[in-house]
Amino acid sequence: AAFGASVAWVLLSVLRLRRRVADENLRQAFPELGGRERRHLLRRVYRHLGRVLVATLRLPLLERRRDGAFADAIEQLDRARRGAGAIVVTAHLGYWDQLACAAAATGLPLVVVTREIKRASLNRFWQRLRARFGVRLLPAAGSALALRRALQADEVVALVVDQHQPGGLETRFFGRPVATTDGPARLALDS
Repeated sequence: AAFGASVAWVLLSVLRLRRRVADENLRQAFPELGGRERRHLLRRVYRHLGRVLVATLRLPLLERRRDGAFADAIEQLDRARRGAGAIVVTAHLGYWDQLACAAAATGLPLVVVTREIKRASLNRFWQRLRARFGVRLLPAAGSALALRRALQADEVVALVVDQHQPGGLETRFFGRPVATTDGPARLALDS
């Protein structure tokens, strides 16, 4: 946790990585916060991101067993998938990737739809790390048939849907127009 907080400080204060974007997003999401409160929240967000980054880098130490922090969630996923597969809709929040790796490491059949990270070397590292635990990865585009087959085989399909989806369903989020996907609903109806 302390190392994660240090990483966060470097990202926020030294590298200023996406600091302006994060601050503007907080300003739009919480217009009632003053500058001091928003800066405090921004530091807390970066501390959390630092801890998640450290936890992700520690993934190779993850053991292949069902006990631990994610045991209840893994058990629920396992029960939910029996008979018809399961669709999990999630966001880039908390330790979602650690949960995916922990679940797959226990033998839970898990398919994650993913986009490529722009930096090729980082993308290769990230994909290999997930695959090492048995997470089956499918590209965000062109995988509908593979996803239907995964559900028919009683697998868990995870879709991370919190990023802008060009050409998607238009709605408003914190008063701003955004586009999201109808993919999870269509997949559920088609399966």
